[in-house]
Amino acid sequence: MDMQLTYRGVCVDEPLYNDSVEQAIDCEFTLPDYCPDIQKILKCTLVPKINSCLVSNNLITVDGTAYITLLYCSKEQGELRGYEVPVSFSKNLDTKSDCSGANVSATIKTDYVNCRAVNERKLDIHGAATLHLSVTKCMEKDAVSDSTCSDIQIRKTTMPICETIGCRTKQFTVHEELELGQSNGSLLNIIKYDAEAVFDSCKTVTNKAVVKGSLCIRLLYLSEDQRYEKAQTEFPLNQIVELDGLTEDAATFVKMDVCACELKPYTNADGECRSIMISVKVNITICGSNYREEQLVTDAYCTRYALEPTKEKLMRRRSIEDASCTFTGKSNLQISGGIGDIIDIWCMVVNSSFSYENGELVCRGTVNAGVLVTDASGSCIYYEKPFDFEHRRQMQHPFSESDLTLRAENCSYSISSDETVEIRCDLQLSGTTSYLQQTNLITDLTLHEDQPKQLDDLPAMTLYFANAGESVWDIAVRYNTAADVIMEQNKLTGDVLTADKMLLIPSIV
Repeated sequence: MDMQLTYRGVCVDEPLYNDSVEQAIDCEFTLPDYCPDIQKILKCTLVPKINSCLVSNNLITVDGTAYITLLYCSKEQGELRGYEVPVSFSKNLDTKSDCSGANVSATIKTDYVNCRAVNERKLDIHGAATLHLSVTKCMEKDAVSDSTCSDIQIRKTTMPICETIGCRTKQFTVHEELELGQSNGSLLNIIKYDAEAVFDSCKTVTNKAVVKGSLCIRLLYLSEDQRYEKAQTEFPLNQIVELDGLTEDAATFVKMDVCACELKPYTNADGECRSIMISVKVNITICGSNYREEQLVTDAYCTRYALEPTKEKLMRRRSIEDASCTFTGKSNLQISGGIGDIIDIWCMVVNSSFSYENGELVCRGTVNAGVLVTDASGSCIYYEKPFDFEHRRQMQHPFSESDLTLRAENCSYSISSDETVEIRCDLQLSGTTSYLQQTNLITDLTLHEDQPKQLDDLPAMTLYFANAGESVWDIAVRYNTAADVIMEQNKLTGDVLTADKMLLIPSIV
């Protein structure tokens, strides 16, 4: 018996690594001469950033920088001061599998930070962050798509397939100058700053993507005349990222992150510091995918001989969906003793979780809201309050994994009473969700011609009383006939019966 099979390459996603590890962040530093002595520490924060992620066979090296920001009151005049220390770190992870050409997703978040003043100028920092690494490799697997033998019955199922083109990360540096406004005083000390890269749009051409966005810098500083002032600026970002296999019709998902930022105050000929040279490193990561539907063989049998299908459990990516959105979190903060001047307010996401419930992406977590105020005597006081949030977003597809990040932006406030401040912030959710489904695909068929079926006593027609919900394919297998013959004989339009029905089962042998 001549059996010729047709094969088709199917894109499958093979998970190679998915784990979280702790990264210790420890350092000891002494304030430079231009910083006054410490009277009281108000707040110490640790913000880790990933600079690069290099893959070499089964070894993945993640390099990053943890930015430690100290806010304190000076000993001499009691004014608010700030100082930032970058701490480099590197982590080697053995995935036990060859990850060459794989797609790597790395995220990091702060666990804790403890700050201890050894003396008026020296500090000891102990902290930790959690690094999460997910590695997936897109591979092509040959699966049976058809057979030319009329005695072999095959079951084809139309399956949506999301084929990953690949991911590419490009790092570039932006150099700009921030000039203080005419109404602003000259800069004495940078207390704190925020640097944020915001994605706007992506246009794809052959093997390239044109990505546009903006870089936002916000600054809190102490002026020469001892005032706390703010300044901000925004610069456009335009980059071309090359990715082989990208087409105009491809779906793209883009992430933009600031991985390093350096601010250098510039003093003019008059001895005033009225501009700041900004150097920012930005990472752009773009992932491309193609969507299509494939008819693949999921079951087969032979009406004359024993047939042994070779089945493999393969993980297919059915969909990738952009989950980016913005929602508002808010809370009230009680300030004992009354509210003086509010110097600054900011929010930071300290933990978050994502789940799929009833067709919705559910985002839950906690935000720390911090407020710097001055009391009646002019002394600086820091207040902090954590508050929980929950946001639900309708999704087009279910998901089994996610590559999502959440950050707080655009904090604002209103004073609702003498001791109450209402804090509001925009929570920016960015990233994608994916639906991975395990499917039994037939990768080969083995015909055993030495094991013929007993066909002599088969009736030409069988009467069968079927129940609602039964599959025509399963009935055909049971009676060693063809599903399409049963459907044609009984004028059926679907494989699954919607009601109890009497069927005529013809023999095809």
